[in-house]
Amino acid sequence: MKKYFEKLDCSWTEDSERLFVTPQNELKNFLFYVQEIGNFSTFHSYFTEREGLNSFLILLTLSGSGTLVYQDKTYQLTKGDVFFIDCNLKHRYFNGRQENWDFLWVHFNGPNTQGCFNFFLSQNQGTVAKVQNDEIEQIMTKLYLLNKHPAPQNDILSFRYLSDLIASLILLGNPTSYSLNTSAADAGYPHGNRPYVLRPHLLKHACPSFRHRSLCP
Repeated sequence: MKKYFEKLDCSWTEDSERLFVTPQNELKNFLFYVQEIGNFSTFHSYFTEREGLNSFLILLTLSGSGTLVYQDKTYQLTKGDVFFIDCNLKHRYFNGRQENWDFLWVHFNGPNTQGCFNFFLSQNQGTVAKVQNDEIEQIMTKLYLLNKHPAPQNDILSFRYLSDLIASLILLGNPTSYSLNTSAADAGYPHGNRPYVLRPHLLKHACPSFRHRSLCP
């Protein structure tokens, strides 16, 4: 675990919001959960630089432009750009322009988040993607508004929205990974074998050999 470091310039408008969320401890063992979430409109001098934070960050640019420096790469962010990063690794993002940079963001964690993040990287060939419609903005807005008003069901609903958000981000990647025309070998099935589909008219013939697995009625 890297030593935690954070430095930032809180140059944002008065109506910008940063919400700190405390999920139920018993749910953190098996759900994605929100740690912080917000909606920022930032000025020219705004920046965040950190390392060693046990969290993942998704940030969607709504308007203006910003810059992300991550893993020795620099990304110029404009409207519709979304990034997904592991905050244990050193990173910096900032507004280097005169115009305001507006964005939605969420810090979150949970079991298997690292695996989801790695899969996102493999499908998108990088940490930044361009959204194709307003689906991701809608999900992040719902998640943000939900956590403005604490309620007993918020942790479960946050898990639902985070799951939808991660899936939507992954699907921004290489569409051939999800194509019905992908060959069985390319899809990762051993020796090119697809999952076996048992047709109803074959059921009576196949059932005897499967009875010991309780697959027959």
